Amino acid sequence: MRPDLQQAEAKAKFHSEPRQQLAWGFYDWANSAFATTVMAGFFPIFFKQYWASGLSATDSTFQLGMANSIASLLVVCMAPLLGAIGDQAGAKKRFLLFFAVMGIIMTGALQLVAAGNWGMALLLYGLGILGFSGGNIFYDSLLVAVSDNRTTIGSRRWVLRWATWAVACCLPLMW
Repeated sequence: MRPDLQQAEAKAKFHSEPRQQLAWGFYDWANSAFATTVMAGFFPIFFKQYWASGLSATDSTFQLGMANSIASLLVVCMAPLLGAIGDQAGAKKRFLLFFAVMGIIMTGALQLVAAGNWGMALLLYGLGILGFSGGNIFYDSLLVAVSDNRTTIGSRRWVLRWATWAVACCLPLMW
């Protein structure tokens, strides 16, 4: 790592501002909505009932499992390389932004997929997972720059996650 980046990271580590902690917490809060609402909640149900309604339950479950597996495998293969590039180039925030926007756009594009077009739905969903998981690589690495007291930040993070789950899962059910 370049000496100037090491000095900047050391300074950020011990002099983080509440604004940085709040930004990190809000990102965590927002990305938790993807995991609880899209990945675990509504996508599997919507996939079977709308996009893959013509497939048997076995086939749709298999296809969804393959999409999850392929996206996860890509993340596992890319993570060490992306982490090294982010560290060496001092580009963690830029990578975080890129992957977050990618996940948001791919998830939003699901509304454009017609009924029965399960292949396109899985492609966009898989790319959304790549965006979500790729962003997690960099937001996790930023925790050391946000606080030297990881226990407090971690505790607040879990409170926000549970609040996110409650809001993100319950509100759509009211409609």
